[in-house]
Amino acid sequence: MLVIYIDGLLFGDYTMIDAVGVDREGNKHVCASAKGPRRTPRRSPNCWMTIVARSIDPKRKMLFVVDGSKALRAAINAVIGAQQRVQRCRVHKLRNVLDYLPKEQRDQVKSVLRAARKLDAKAGMARIRRLAE
Repeated sequence: MLVIYIDGLLFGDYTMIDAVGVDREGNKHVCASAKGPRRTPRRSPNCWMTIVARSIDPKRKMLFVVDGSKALRAAINAVIGAQQRVQRCRVHKLRNVLDYLPKEQRDQVKSVLRAARKLDAKAGMARIRRLAE
């Protein structure tokens, strides 16, 4: 696996946590899936990452894409290894930013942020700064 995507979805009183890996050819593989309580106890991320570790080779370098959870990031470091790269999911980051805005500003900000990602870093940051001003 080159990339491991980890996310959870709420279903009533439960959370489904899934890890999907992508290999060199671009094929997707379910690495782990688990049901937990709606509010996951603090120790659950480590237990869950242990389940993920069974389906991958922790000695290989991979990219983990997560929702920004500090507990999940700490679990990756503890169980898989601190040498692994971790990236915050763009969809989750965008949702977090938009949640702070009044509803009437969300569509415009979403459009600008998505367009800025398609530019080179310097031009993208300039576009976001203009929006902020």
